[in-house]
Amino acid sequence: MSLSLRKTASAAYLCATLATPAIADPAFKKLQPYLIDFAGWDGDKADGASIDMGDTKMTTASRSYHRGGDRLNISILIGAAAKGALGPVMSEMSLETADGYMKTTTFAGFKALRSFNSKERSGALLVALGEDEMLNFNYTGAGDDEAMAMAQKLDLKGIQAAGAAK
Repeated sequence: MSLSLRKTASAAYLCATLATPAIADPAFKKLQPYLIDFAGWDGDKADGASIDMGDTKMTTASRSYHRGGDRLNISILIGAAAKGALGPVMSEMSLETADGYMKTTTFAGFKALRSFNSKERSGALLVALGEDEMLNFNYTGAGDDEAMAMAQKLDLKGIQAAGAAK
């Protein structure tokens, strides 16, 4: 290969490399640091996905935890699916039975839906972090008070800000 051909090829390669935009980290990676460790619980590695199909975008980040037979799952969901799932959170409701409850409430300054089944020692907390952003915190085996104390440790405002930066 001649010297001038090598220079042209090198210049073309350099231009192509510099013109190629950097690939950004997927949006879910911004959310994973908010899926914290809890004392006494073993947490699996945080997982996530970012989907972009033109007008439809969705981001999820999740992490599962266990302590003996007790289970805890935390998911952050951003996009149209979250907007659809937030319907019950946005309506006022209260249901109480001998076995538990389901009610809308405020949690750490956000609208939320809490449920607990005393027979199964299981429950869930759905928190509306925005119009199309939610946190799902569900548990089995832990008591309601313990689970809510753990949920209080989550940085919901930080999650909300990270999600808004989609």
